[in-house]
Amino acid sequence: MEFEILFIKRNNILSDEEAAYYRDFFYRTVRIGTELEIAVPKGVKRPLFQKQLEYHFLPGGSIRKPGRFGVYQVEKEHCGVEIKILGILPYWDILYSQFFNTISY
Repeated sequence: MEFEILFIKRNNILSDEEAAYYRDFFYRTVRIGTELEIAVPKGVKRPLFQKQLEYHFLPGGSIRKPGRFGVYQVEKEHCGVEIKILGILPYWDILYSQFFNTISY
């Protein structure tokens, strides 16, 4: 039994210029959100530790203007402190270097 192969071209595909526009738009608007939970070191009070983290990372509290290393917010978590980080771009290498700098700071 033979089957006829049909190649159907869709009418609603993007041109190369449109695809480049939407790709650029995607990379400018998408942010990767990550939460980093940190346990409080032994013998240190949580409010003091949280204030130190806020001092070092200077959280922006705004999506448009995050703090140092993209830190959006530092807040209380059930077991310690949580750092909310906004990724700069959705590229793995850039995110890796951003998170590495945040953790090693």
